Amino acid sequence: DQNNPIELRHDWAAIQWLLTNIRGNAVIVESAQVAYYREAGSRIASMTGLSGIVGMHEGEQRYGDLVGLRAALHNEFWSTLDLGRTQQLLDELQVDLVYVGPLERFVHPDGVQKLAVMAENGQLQMLFSNERAIIYAVPGRLAQTRQGFYAPVVQTAMR
Repeated sequence: DQNNPIELRHDWAAIQWLLTNIRGNAVIVESAQVAYYREAGSRIASMTGLSGIVGMHEGEQRYGDLVGLRAALHNEFWSTLDLGRTQQLLDELQVDLVYVGPLERFVHPDGVQKLAVMAENGQLQMLFSNERAIIYAVPGRLAQTRQGFYAPVVQTAMR
């Protein structure tokens, strides 16, 4: 809003890092609780081609009950302060990367603080940071290639 401008240069630098360093179809969680077109919700997934938790036009492409459940889990990810439940959500949603930028700091300040605690506990690994943006990796979900890129680890099905 007019009282809380967001400087896009921090997001831009993080987007450039992702485009340079991530290969494959990693799943990234970011705030999408704001409108896509005016408030730039899902901007990181949109600008990088990475998979987000809930897409911009999900309601047009899938049954409402499927979209509603996933959107509810996405909202819970940011709102719960329970570290164990957050870890369960990371696993359930198969998240590889977590993005914290100026928008997330404004919309989800408690969620951002929770993620910092998880990083201190080793539940998340910081891959990138600048003044206002952080990209965390979920341990065990990405592997670094010989070329230095990060790519999702292929998960094998349990029998």
